[in-house]
Amino acid sequence: MILNNNNPLTSRDSILISFMYKILGECKALIERRKKSNLLKIIEIKKLSSIPGESEFLIQVTNKNSVFTLKANNIFTDGYNISDFSDFHAELIRQAAVGKLIDYLQNPSLSKSTYTVLSKKLNRELNTYTYEIEDCTGTQFSCTADEIYANRTMLDEMHSHDIFDIGFTIGSESISRESKQLKAIKLITERIAP
Repeated sequence: MILNNNNPLTSRDSILISFMYKILGECKALIERRKKSNLLKIIEIKKLSSIPGESEFLIQVTNKNSVFTLKANNIFTDGYNISDFSDFHAELIRQAAVGKLIDYLQNPSLSKSTYTVLSKKLNRELNTYTYEIEDCTGTQFSCTADEIYANRTMLDEMHSHDIFDIGFTIGSESISRESKQLKAIKLITERIAP
């Protein structure tokens, strides 16, 4: 837009320009945050196998609606970078590639559970699942999947099947949130467009 003294900015133009700068700032922050996080995550083990490379994982591109299934051997042969996964997920893939995933998941050090999931309920107001947790002392409390994920100590001291359920819930809730955000952005851009 070329500005001159004969054509000053209207208040609408100023609002749109400030809105665009805000969007650009948010995009830059999102890109920086994404660079620091893992690009891929396992949200479910679809098939558990003792045959090397035959275990299948449901994988999500972090913060995207993109979900796909891959066998452990395809992760290595199709050019995926194992460092794009968290350390725990990368180890699951490595163990599956050599046919030891079942043994790895049954490892007593992994199955120690200081925290146990008692129940999982949908909170319709927040549109998120709430877990009822019991610790080794018998104390019960409620947490969302995101709160559990943020507490690495709690997550490390849960049984593997609870961890996978929590991971799946985080993945499905993030897909739902992203879908709503995309719809909201589309609605805003349709209102702004002339």
